[in-house]
Amino acid sequence: MKRFLLILAGLGVICFLVGNLASQEKKEEKKVIKIDFEFDKLPGEWKIEGNEFKLADDIFKSGKKSLYLGNKTSATFKISDENVFGKVTMWVYDMAKRLDNEKAHAYGPRWGLTNDFGDKFVISCLWAPYIVGNQTYGWMSTAENAWYSKRYTRAGRPKEAKWQKWVFDYKDKTTLQILLNPDGAKPEYDSLQDGNLKPIEVGKFDMGFNGIYLYGGDGNVAGVYIDDIEIEIYPKK
Repeated sequence: MKRFLLILAGLGVICFLVGNLASQEKKEEKKVIKIDFEFDKLPGEWKIEGNEFKLADDIFKSGKKSLYLGNKTSATFKISDENVFGKVTMWVYDMAKRLDNEKAHAYGPRWGLTNDFGDKFVISCLWAPYIVGNQTYGWMSTAENAWYSKRYTRAGRPKEAKWQKWVFDYKDKTTLQILLNPDGAKPEYDSLQDGNLKPIEVGKFDMGFNGIYLYGGDGNVAGVYIDDIEIEIYPKK
């Protein structure tokens, strides 16, 4: 009888441990961070470099505020001490700025990801002789060649200023998918259908990410509003 009770007690301990582990795994299934910029002051998790930034109440996607970044001003939000995989969704207000000479070189706003090594991968309003910057977005990865490699995408820019929904879905170390306005029957743009955008193979941004990187742009093409960021961190495999 005593042995039987000991066996039952042992089974109970095992069941408790298994149940506890299952509960922990369930809790780790999904971690979501939401940022709507409804602050009186930008929280300390944000690192700002430059002087042209504000919690703007003139243009916003929801609520009453957004984040505005202007000339030569960047904002970085740290998600984790180590690189993770996950999905970042953000609303970006393209101010539809154009160059008279779209073959000139110019750097407009950037938005995207950073990793614990300091590398950045961004979508951007970019101009160069080989990028039709008045009509399409470009991309850059500092892991490839600092900010010198300006590359072309097939993602179209709006003719007038408007909010655009961007999704960076870093599924694993082999797949980083970029979507533009994905809520319809199909997205307006899907990087997996665009041979020009290869952030991992060509851009060498292959370590995952640990933060968000935003930049207002340079000179007369600077200026961007950001709102309603959502970060979903995938559980470790």
